[in-house]
Amino acid sequence: MRLSASEKNALLEKAKDAGLKLSEYLRKAGLKTEKAQSIKSKTSIVPNINRQAYLDLAQTTEELRRIGINVNQIAKACNTALKIGKSFNVETETLLHLKRQLNELDSLLNLVRANLIGLSCEPEEDDDWEAG
Repeated sequence: MRLSASEKNALLEKAKDAGLKLSEYLRKAGLKTEKAQSIKSKTSIVPNINRQAYLDLAQTTEELRRIGINVNQIAKACNTALKIGKSFNVETETLLHLKRQLNELDSLLNLVRANLIGLSCEPEEDDDWEAG
């Protein structure tokens, strides 16, 4: 898909407002799911206190995503070290446990954010953020 810089920025902003990654926002919008259709209209009826909480949770979700990326990078470094016969001081099982906890927190944050804007949804199993 080709976009101008202004179109991409507008879509990034809408995705951010919806608390979604751009790819997820575009999938939901393209499939006409409720979350992507009218996120602005839903947030306009949400009390200001919920709106601020919603935005704060979006920042927390983004930080979790960054932490998840770092955990994945550590895991890859450990696997590479093992393959070439070097030792390291990180337990793989601990990293996997941390990764599972981050996934769970991400799902819970998305669920809370959806509830703040009046959407009811089930937590998703989504590992997209791990690919970074």
